[in-house]
Amino acid sequence: MTQENIKKPFQLRKLGFVSPVKHKRQGRLLEAIEKGEGRINLSWGSNLLVQVAAGYADMAIEFMKGFVAYDMPAGVYIADKARLTVLDLDGSPLSGQIDVDAVFDAFENDSKKLPRQAFVAAKNPELAREVLRLLDV
Repeated sequence: MTQENIKKPFQLRKLGFVSPVKHKRQGRLLEAIEKGEGRINLSWGSNLLVQVAAGYADMAIEFMKGFVAYDMPAGVYIADKARLTVLDLDGSPLSGQIDVDAVFDAFENDSKKLPRQAFVAAKNPELAREVLRLLDV
């Protein structure tokens, strides 16, 4: 990224973020972010949720792969304390509760295929629902 691009409003295509999109849902969301001059921040685990709670981002989304169950509780707890909206892709609220026995059972069965959770976290319910609408879920 050049210094010139940093000073200008964020444009996804100029920075090479929009290449041939594999999934229509990604394309619609990226176009909406670009129109709103939004930013994309890449992160992982609970840190993704913490960045929204801290105000570094308006929303966070994991809709392709999903987080493994043990990646969620700390971030969901912090999101809850920050009064964020955290929804699964069906629009139901997520909880920080974790069934430890189920996680261990899944790990013992196949450590490469652990249950995963896709989600949207946003600073308010309206934004979370708008993202779900753009994902067409």
